[in-house]
Amino acid sequence: DEAETYYNKALAQSVQEQDKLAGLNEVAFYGTNYGRDYEGKIDLVDGEIETMMSKDAYKFTGSNAEKLEKIYLQQLLNFTLSPNEQFITSRRSGYPAFGSSLLPREEYAQVPVNTIPRRFDTGTPVVTDLMYDVLHEAFQRQGFTTTATGSNGAILHNERVWADKGAPEWGAGSK
Repeated sequence: DEAETYYNKALAQSVQEQDKLAGLNEVAFYGTNYGRDYEGKIDLVDGEIETMMSKDAYKFTGSNAEKLEKIYLQQLLNFTLSPNEQFITSRRSGYPAFGSSLLPREEYAQVPVNTIPRRFDTGTPVVTDLMYDVLHEAFQRQGFTTTATGSNGAILHNERVWADKGAPEWGAGSK
């Protein structure tokens, strides 16, 4: 299956890239255990990727929805050092999802998901700005409130950008 081949290659390359970055950035315990016999090195070792891929959570198995979830979760993990990419991937996919058997999304800080912003604050155009008329008209046309700052997450959640319209709710997964 072509999708499985790409999935397996992507996971292996992601792990290898993280290993390379750990070495280049001299992450603690990469290449040494600092003389502590009770600590291990964190370097990638031969066979480790194969062992990881033999576990059910990583195998490209299950229904199409389960396979899609595995793809998105691995994409999110791969973007660990790219928070903007993680945000966009999570926003467009709905993963991690509440109730997932792989990596369930957790409620945190008693914040309802419909108050987590889905777009960034645009800032209110200033009348002295040469682009004021253009910006003001564009924000009106898009239905954006330009004063949605601070704790107005619900406004920034509901006024979605074009690429986000129709995307699932935070934590809903791809329904």
